[in-house]
Amino acid sequence: MKKKILILGANPETIPIVIKAKEMGLHVIVVDPNPKSPAKEYSDESYDINGLDTDALIQLGQKLEIDAVIVGVADILIKPYVNIATTLGLFTYGKEEFVHFLTDKGKFSEALIEYELNPIPTFDPDFVNEISMDSFPLLVKPPDSGGGVGMTICKNKEMLESAIKLATSQSISKSFLIEKFMDCDDMGAYFTIKDGEVYLSTIADRFTTKLQGSSSPVCIGARYPSIHTGEFIKKVLPKIRLMLQGIGVENGILNIQFFYDGENFYAYDPGFRLQGEGSHYLMSAINNIDHIEMLINFAMTGNLHIDPSRLENSFRLKGLLAASVWVLLKKGTVKDIFGLDSIKSKDYVLRVIQRFYIGDEVLDTMIGNEKQVFARIYIKANNKDQLKDNIRYIRENLKIIDENKNNMILDLLHEDLM
Repeated sequence: MKKKILILGANPETIPIVIKAKEMGLHVIVVDPNPKSPAKEYSDESYDINGLDTDALIQLGQKLEIDAVIVGVADILIKPYVNIATTLGLFTYGKEEFVHFLTDKGKFSEALIEYELNPIPTFDPDFVNEISMDSFPLLVKPPDSGGGVGMTICKNKEMLESAIKLATSQSISKSFLIEKFMDCDDMGAYFTIKDGEVYLSTIADRFTTKLQGSSSPVCIGARYPSIHTGEFIKKVLPKIRLMLQGIGVENGILNIQFFYDGENFYAYDPGFRLQGEGSHYLMSAINNIDHIEMLINFAMTGNLHIDPSRLENSFRLKGLLAASVWVLLKKGTVKDIFGLDSIKSKDYVLRVIQRFYIGDEVLDTMIGNEKQVFARIYIKANNKDQLKDNIRYIRENLKIIDENKNNMILDLLHEDLM
């Protein structure tokens, strides 16, 4: 009889996890409150249960006699995942004694300060009225959400009240954070932790759209490796290792985003899970290191099953350059898609994760967060000019048309950013 694995969440980014688990001979059970969540179509069994309903999921796990549980790509499901696995006596790379440091942005800042790393400067929520005009722009966001949900860039005091209401409404704890809006280079560092050792797996420069006003600056793509890799390794990596070891992380994967102002790195938004950005796809395609398989292995056996020597210097991507190209859509219904098959056929295209198809609708609530992403396209190149050419081809050939024959593409990575 096949062993059973329960996967929390069923969005498009979860589909590769379901497929990999089935390839590994497992019976895959997926839970998500949305009956139409796309990953359910690929599973052996699915249930319309909210991933936050730990009592219901513990009961389901007991009833189905599951052998393992794993989380998809949603930050809000990390704590429930740890709770469910712990209660059922299953393997989990997250532990209750430290998981709050990597899921709550306020607690994360406390850990950063303890290990002499820089959090983004924040403002006390109890003294909103005392914030001076020269402190703006500010970013207001939930402390326990991700993907840009509930975030607002405030350019003046008049915007604060509605921004706080939005952030609070999207927060599990019904709270909010106020941070300095960082207008400088943006980065993402992705780590693999095995048996207490911390390895830098990928490091990238992130680029965000400037076309959505006060909404969260949604990513339009990333460049690998980061042009700031040398400084990061010298100034930040040793402290990150000390912090993760100090709070007790022994195994798992973790993404931390950073701002870099040319002198200091400022850490923000930890993600103790697979990322929507999909750095793991580049690792798999270029380095033959499969994070999805590793996490499933851990869920089943308590071991990532990877030789640590293979994790050393994986962020260098064997000397290649790479990029993720995020395609953001405007509001509307997708009527036609042109050029995507031609793009997929190129040998430099490593993977395409498509989220919208003909007939799908982009709603108002999706604008200003990662739900408006049509697809993420992962590419490689031998040099900078080739990378630019590859991005240019995507930009010039991909067309997405709505029911009124209008162009639905709002923004995507531009070759000039390379």
